[in-house]
Amino acid sequence: MRDGWRSVAFGDVARVDIERERVSPEKEYPTAGVLNAGQGMFDRGILPGRVTNYSFLHRLRAGQVVMRKLTAWEGPVTVVPSEFDRFCVSTEFPTFTLNQEYILPEFMRLICQRPSFWLALKERSTGTVQRRKRVSPSALLTVPILLPHSINRDELLTSSRRSMLYVKRHYRCMPWPQLPGRRSVGHCSVTTVGKLYRSLE
Repeated sequence: MRDGWRSVAFGDVARVDIERERVSPEKEYPTAGVLNAGQGMFDRGILPGRVTNYSFLHRLRAGQVVMRKLTAWEGPVTVVPSEFDRFCVSTEFPTFTLNQEYILPEFMRLICQRPSFWLALKERSTGTVQRRKRVSPSALLTVPILLPHSINRDELLTSSRRSMLYVKRHYRCMPWPQLPGRRSVGHCSVTTVGKLYRSLE
């Protein structure tokens, strides 16, 4: 690993932070889904409270990390964009708040697109049937990630932003295809992020 970078557990820079909301039959809820391979989120439309069997939903906040527990090893994990602030997901999707003294949401979004990050999730999945295996919130907190090694918050933010600029300048970042009839938010390709991290390790 290059000088200036260190490995830490995700739980060192984030905490489980779930906003549960009891479903009311009189309300309607904007809902979102999470794409595989760290590809972002998509709009699932409005869910009337009267037509769902869910007793509770989770509210999203921009800048949080959200993960689907079921088949998490496929990489359905990302950072919530501002477009999906206050959207709802089922209780299958725990949320995590980042400590931005140490990591920026933009940089965590890149980490979510890293294949070795999904592999670490696969290693922590539990269950007897492959397609029904889940990763718990506590397990995600143990996943190692690479961060700029700096003792100063301003240096950390600068280093994180510099890494983002490195990707944009040296590699082509294309949005993921729009899903038919849905609004989706894409980020840099998995290949792009892989190249960035291979340059660091």
